Order: sequence, then C-alpha cells, then structure tokens
Amino acid sequence: MAIIGKKLIALCSTAIGIVYAAGYVVTEPQSLQAMHPTESVMTSATSSSSSEQVRPIDRPQRHSSSNSNSSPKPSTPTAVQPSGTNAKYKDGSYTGSGTNRFGTVEVAVTIQKGSIANVEITRSATRYPVTYIESLPQQVIDKQSANIDTVSRATNSSKDFIEAVQQALNKAQQLS
Repeated sequence: MAIIGKKLIALCSTAIGIVYAAGYVVTEPQSLQAMHPTESVMTSATSSSSSEQVRPIDRPQRHSSSNSNSSPKPSTPTAVQPSGTNAKYKDGSYTGSGTNRFGTVEVAVTIQKGSIANVEITRSATRYPVTYIESLPQQVIDKQSANIDTVSRATNSSKDFIEAVQQALNKAQQLS
C-alpha cells in the first residue's frame, strides 16, 4: 500500500507540473507582448534634483506574427511645417501609448509651429485614477519635452505617460 501511495503522489505531482508548464508556455508570450508593445524602455536619469526623472532608451523593434487589439493607433498629421523652417517637430496631431504590467496610458500630442502646443491623455487604464497624473501634460508643454518628473505613488502610470508622449514626439520629429 505504501508503494502505491508514493506512485500516486509522484503521478499527481508530475501532472500538476505539466499543467503549470503548459500554462506558462501559453501565457508568457502574451504577457511579454502586453508589457512591451513598443520596445521602448524607461530608465532613471541622474539629476541634481531629488525627484525622479526618466528618459527613453530605444531598442530595435521585434516583429511579431500575432495581431493585438491594443496596438498603438497610427498618427494622422493634420498639417505639415514648411520645409524652410528649423522647427523641431512637424505640425499635426500624433498619438502614442505606454504600457506596463499595471496598465496603459494613451496620449494625443498636438504640434503647432514646430513646438508642443497641447498634450491630452486620451485613455488611462491603470491601477490609479487619471487624477494622479493629470498634471503631467502641462509639464510636457512647459518643458517642451517628455523628460519630466514622475508622480509619487503613481510612478508606473507616470512612466507609461512619458513613454506615450515620447512615442508621439518620435513620430512628430523632423527628418533631416
């Protein structure tokens, strides 16, 4: 009887391990894709101020054969800057999104006369309400950059916002 009990325990343990491994293999690619849809990673930048700042690091794009409903929407420029000016960005409206394990933030950035005129959070599906990060669009307009301070207690939502703005600004940059 003791031998049958040990065999049964071994069989059940093996079955549980196989079920776990199968679930891991199936869900791992989906969770990686949800965490890194744009292949842009945020890292801390050293600064003399006490607040945390982040800057994007670009990595090569990975090609995936699966279609996802959460892919970034293509931007639709509304107007083009005349070629004779030295503007940093092309005029128009551009979208971007930032995602991590806690959620997604999508933004629309409007460029007028080569500079950031408006930033709007179009979607915020994060752990914290959008009110935690509602001050960030004004910081982007004031600094004319995605290199802004993160919000305490909503650091990951802030990083999603910064990633989304950087993605939109990359779309808007002049090709020189």
